[in-house]
Amino acid sequence: MEKNTESETLQKLLASFQPYPNMRFMLFARKWSHMEQTISDFCENNGHGLFLYRFPGLDEEDVPKKDFLGHKPYRIDQRRYDMQGKFYEYIFVNGKLPDPKLFLRKIYPAIANAGRLYIMTETTSSTELDLWEQLLCEANYVSTSMIELSETTHFVSAKKMHGWGR
Repeated sequence: MEKNTESETLQKLLASFQPYPNMRFMLFARKWSHMEQTISDFCENNGHGLFLYRFPGLDEEDVPKKDFLGHKPYRIDQRRYDMQGKFYEYIFVNGKLPDPKLFLRKIYPAIANAGRLYIMTETTSSTELDLWEQLLCEANYVSTSMIELSETTHFVSAKKMHGWGR
């Protein structure tokens, strides 16, 4: 599948979200690509907020200047990712995580109850996908599923367990 097909699949996924006003999205990215642009366009067109953590490689100049889009550099030593008590309904990760287990623990408090986490992975390996499922389960995430964007790109998706956790 081409990048256009990935973008179309992502657009369909975003269109399937409940149409609540003023939802908050969080994005972790290593570059500003078609995925980030698709999510940004969706948030802008629907009046949602978007906060971006920039992985190394994504400079401030590369991020579009938009009122609904806040951003800051990703730091692995950051204590947690919920800022000012805000909760996010949807969190997308596009980039290799240095410590996935630690990341899942730190991001958990930022996700609204029953919110969703989408981690992009470029693998078809059932072993890696099973590892993600295990890590998510250990961190109190439920409803883990795999969403195919292309033959080599998937989202590992999981939901924050309602009423549980830290």
